[in-house]
Amino acid sequence: ALHRPGVAEAISTPLSVLLAGDDRVVVNAPARRFAARLARARVIEVPGARHELLLEQPAARAGLWAEVDARFTAHGV
Repeated sequence: ALHRPGVAEAISTPLSVLLAGDDRVVVNAPARRFAARLARARVIEVPGARHELLLEQPAARAGLWAEVDARFTAHGV
């Protein structure tokens, strides 16, 4: 369903697409293509990270939480 024309384009919610730079479970390219179709998406890739971002090294996790905080703050949450 996500590949159908107009589906991604109709999503107006601000989204952060978080990708692990060295993911060995999923391929990041399709997520990037989908995010490119979203009106209000930001792609954040964590270099060197594997699949589970919240189990990464403290510095990588801190960057992720900073991104989450920034998104919420920017939208008054």
